[in-house]
Amino acid sequence: MSRRHRVPFSIGIYRARGDPTANAIFSSPPIYDIIYSSLDPGDAIRLSKTCSKAYTAYSEFRSRAYNIDKLLTRFFSPSKIVDFRHLQARTATLISGSTAVQFIDRVVYPESDLDLYTPRQNALEVRRRAQQRVASHEEDDYVKGEDYRTCGVSAVYEFRKGEKVVQVMASKHSPFHSILSFHSTCVMNFITYEAAYSMYPAATFSARIATSMDRITDKELGALAKYERRGWTITTNVQWQPQSTKKLFHLDEPRWVLDKHCLRIPLKRLNIPPRKFTPGSVEMNFDPAICNSWTLSSETEVNTTTGNFFVSSLFKYRYIFADRVLLSTVSRFLKKQGELEFRRMHELGIDAEHVQESDQWHWWVVHDIRCV
Repeated sequence: MSRRHRVPFSIGIYRARGDPTANAIFSSPPIYDIIYSSLDPGDAIRLSKTCSKAYTAYSEFRSRAYNIDKLLTRFFSPSKIVDFRHLQARTATLISGSTAVQFIDRVVYPESDLDLYTPRQNALEVRRRAQQRVASHEEDDYVKGEDYRTCGVSAVYEFRKGEKVVQVMASKHSPFHSILSFHSTCVMNFITYEAAYSMYPAATFSARIATSMDRITDKELGALAKYERRGWTITTNVQWQPQSTKKLFHLDEPRWVLDKHCLRIPLKRLNIPPRKFTPGSVEMNFDPAICNSWTLSSETEVNTTTGNFFVSSLFKYRYIFADRVLLSTVSRFLKKQGELEFRRMHELGIDAEHVQESDQWHWWVVHDIRCV
C-alpha cells in the first residue's frame, strides 16, 4: 500500500468567478484530480465549497475517487455488485473495518477482508448470499476466544475464495453498536448502501490520530499496531492530550451520525424504492444506522462510548440514543402508541405474543433524526 503525500489545507483559496487561472484549474480534470487527491477528505470538501467551479470539479472527482463498484469488485463479480447493495438496503447491513477506512482514505490495503455487520435477525440471509458469491465457509473463532472483545457481536461467519475473504458479523444488538465497540476511533467508519460515513473524520483522516477504547485485549494490541504502521498515532486517553487534540473527539458531547462533525460521502445512486415493513408503517428511504447517537465519555479512566439502547416491539431495529431528553420523549410516545396497537390486535383476536407475525400489525417505526 503506497501512502500519498497529503498537503495541509493552509494555502489561500480565492474564488474562481471571473479569474481565468482558477477557472482553468477547475475545468481541467487532470489538474484538479491532483489537487483533490492531495487533500484529506475533509479538506477536499472544504475546498469544494469555495466556489461553484470548485464544487463541480469536486463532484466529478468524487465520482471517480469514491467508486464503490471498484471496491466491491475485489470481492464480488461485477454482475453481482448491484444485487449486493440491494441486499445491504434490505437487511441494514454495513461495511466496516479496514475496508471502510481505505475507501474513505482513498488508499488500498491489498490484504484486507470485507467485513459485513448485519442485524442478528438478518444474518442468515446475508450469510447465505455471501456463501453463494464467495464459496467455502467456515465458522470463525472470533467469538470463541477470550482475547478479543465480543460485546457487540454474537457470531462471525467467514467465507473464502482464494485470497478473498468475506466475514459476516451477526451483531448482538445492532451493527452500529458493533462499530461503537471497536478497539479505536480510527475504525469507526462504515458504508451503507447509499453513503460512506466517518464518525471522527478530523481526527482520523486529517490529524491521523486515534484513541483506543476501553481496556485493550492482547489481540487488539496487534490491530492497533497495524494501524500505527499505516500512519496513525494511538492515544490511550483523550483527556491527557493537548486541547488541539481533545477538540477532535468532542468529549461528553452528544453526537449524531449526521451531525456537523461527521463525514458523509454519497455513493452512486441505486434505484431502490422506499421499503415498507407493514401496510401501516412509514416508508424508509435511508439506512437506519443514521438514526443513532452516542457520547465519548471523559468520566472513566479509559475512553468509553456511552448511549442508551432503545428497544421496542414497535421498532424493527434497535437504536442507541445519547440524548436522554429525546429518549424520554420517544418512550412516552411509543408507550401510548403501543397500548393502542396491542388493544387493536386483541380486538382482532390475535395473541400478544404473535402480533408481529400478523399482517395486521401496522407499526414498524423508523425514527428519522432529521425530523427531530
